[in-house]
Amino acid sequence: MPALWRIHQVHHSDHDLDLTTGFRFHPLEGLLNQAALLLAIVILAPPPIAVLISELVLVAQNFLSHANVTIPPALEAPLRYIFITPHLHRAHHSIEAEAQNSNFGTSFSCWDRLFRSYHHAPVTGDQETALGLREVDVRKSTELPYLLALPFRARP
Repeated sequence: MPALWRIHQVHHSDHDLDLTTGFRFHPLEGLLNQAALLLAIVILAPPPIAVLISELVLVAQNFLSHANVTIPPALEAPLRYIFITPHLHRAHHSIEAEAQNSNFGTSFSCWDRLFRSYHHAPVTGDQETALGLREVDVRKSTELPYLLALPFRARP
């Protein structure tokens, strides 16, 4: 959805994937996510402890999947069969559009296989994949005013 992508591209504008990428979201994305979460809570009425645990797991997985760590290939291969590993998620942050449009899962890789959005990144632990967005100026990609205005900029 183009309108949502314009907001979410702030997260993908980071050219150096690391733990801080897990914090890099436009405030509008946070508001939309929280509105959807609150609506789901109102409709489904889960126990409060379930909501708390779910959110804590989501935050932990968000930071882990964006961490600048290398898991040994012998461990990475079996882990990625079930979970989204940092290297597997790295493909989703690639500067290449085909890879960006893959590996959408946050915790479990089975969803990407089910919806045919799984992109098999080599299990080499290679950290050399070019990241970010071509249309985002690397020099400005850490400036808060630039990032806040990014969803509203005219497209080249």
